[in-house]
Amino acid sequence: MSENKEILEERGKIPKSQLQDSVEFGATRDTIDIKTLGKWTTIMVIFLTALILFGTNLYSYYSYEIKMETAINANYKDLNKLQEESQKRLSSYGVVDDEAGVYHIPLDEAIQKVEDKYSN
Repeated sequence: MSENKEILEERGKIPKSQLQDSVEFGATRDTIDIKTLGKWTTIMVIFLTALILFGTNLYSYYSYEIKMETAINANYKDLNKLQEESQKRLSSYGVVDDEAGVYHIPLDEAIQKVEDKYSN
């Protein structure tokens, strides 16, 4: 045992007093610095909380952006469909109320007829 002690002392890895204490105890004693441990624990908790909040906000932002883009695209599709239907109705002939004898004609033709009627 004293040979091991001398070898470790020669290498300079462990101070003599700590080495003697470790040999007597049977293992190296753990020394915990509570202040340093508390400081680093607090720093890590703050860092992880900030990271979680940042991730949550980033997720919320991109979720909102995707929802808005989806809503805008849906509105444009509905608007385009409505415009196509309106254009089709404005440029075609059709029945509005057959019993009352009400029909629709293309808008350009209706404008021309009104113009012809009132220009004379």
